[in-house]
Amino acid sequence: MKIKREACPGKEEAAFKPYDGKQETEEKNKAGDAAACKKMAEKTSKIVRKGTLIKKTVTYTFDGGAALTASNTSPCK
Repeated sequence: MKIKREACPGKEEAAFKPYDGKQETEEKNKAGDAAACKKMAEKTSKIVRKGTLIKKTVTYTFDGGAALTASNTSPCK
């Protein structure tokens, strides 16, 4: 899974700090099937730290298939 985060204006440092200052990161996860992979990507795309991120997009593939995306948005405070 490739995860791209978009920070709220002026919140870049706080938004990317947990990821070594990187806007984009990559995680390798194992899923039993395509549905489990999709569910994992949707869960990963949820914005937990509201007020720092405006958008989070996860691009994922299962077993070498086509790249799919899951994303979530949140208003900046």
